Amino acid sequence: EEGLEEIGKTAEDMNGIKFLTFDGDNAVQRAQIWQQYWNETLGVDVEIEQATFKIKIDRENKGDFAFSYSGWIGDYNDPMTFMDMWVTGGSQNTAKWSNEKYDELIKTAQTTSGPERMEAMLEAERILMEEMPVSPTDHSVKIVMENPKVKGIVRLPLQMTDGLYKAYIVE
Repeated sequence: EEGLEEIGKTAEDMNGIKFLTFDGDNAVQRAQIWQQYWNETLGVDVEIEQATFKIKIDRENKGDFAFSYSGWIGDYNDPMTFMDMWVTGGSQNTAKWSNEKYDELIKTAQTTSGPERMEAMLEAERILMEEMPVSPTDHSVKIVMENPKVKGIVRLPLQMTDGLYKAYIVE
């Protein structure tokens, strides 16, 4: 309700707003959970709009959406994998959010090390969470079953690969 006040809208104004999501079962299920949550807590009726990956990304890049469900996986083991996404004009910044101080802090974090770098990222994160151009909602879990005869599977911290490139079977 506070957010609606902040943008000068009521729940009734928001009824029928479209929520853009991928067309896969998992994405649609998540969208339905959020649809139900917004209806029950805010009284807002949200319409789910599904799109193929290519069309959804194209629409996000053009800014052709009210709000969208997207995901990102850290592709390297450092907070910057999530932080530099939101710099002004960044290719992943489909919210088109811009904050000059945030941009400066990210640049500092990219060009320094040690405590100075981490302080810059912490302050940038505070700005990001205060202004909320993005709302982290959940994270995925990968469930893996292994056959004890399969050896050499590589487990990486971020699970970016299936880890089978060194796998072999023992009898």
